[in-house]
Amino acid sequence: MDPEGKQVVSKGVYVFIFNSQNAFLMGLREGSPGAGTWGLPGADLEALETPVDCAKDGVEAETGLTITLPKILTYINDIFQKDKAHYSHFLAACAADQTPVLMDPDTCKEWKWFSLDEVRKIFKAQDAAERKGTIAKYTRNKLFLPAMALFGRNPKFDPHEAYKLALETGTTDFEVSLKQRSSSPPLFS
Repeated sequence: MDPEGKQVVSKGVYVFIFNSQNAFLMGLREGSPGAGTWGLPGADLEALETPVDCAKDGVEAETGLTITLPKILTYINDIFQKDKAHYSHFLAACAADQTPVLMDPDTCKEWKWFSLDEVRKIFKAQDAAERKGTIAKYTRNKLFLPAMALFGRNPKFDPHEAYKLALETGTTDFEVSLKQRSSSPPLFS
């Protein structure tokens, strides 16, 4: 909500940062929104800022890591009625074998490297608790809402494979989608 009480869309970039073991960095969120859940580092997109610049600046501000050549992998747009939240974010990826630093302990309690299998297990357990209606009593690791939505809608999504494809071909699923849309006939003539 903005100061006037209007619903706002959270716009920004989340970044999969891979280490040499193909694990990616997640932070235990502190404060609102998503306190107590694991989420990707990132930042809100500012006016006139590119998603790539947002990824670089956000990662450095949150983790102290300097990244180069982040690739935009895809885009997510999620509306969570129950939580009255709307997230509209680019997902980017890059590699960095540096040690992250807690730059703002008011927003992130710790940084941890996760394998994709670990995150999928967290997703499955959390999803099961939500479906059973026992999430309020669930005390194990939880994922931030956008990560839950990403892995829920795309259970086979492999961010490392998408990143490798982007590096090898110079094209991402997001760019292919934009090209297909731009080559489509106009809706109205």
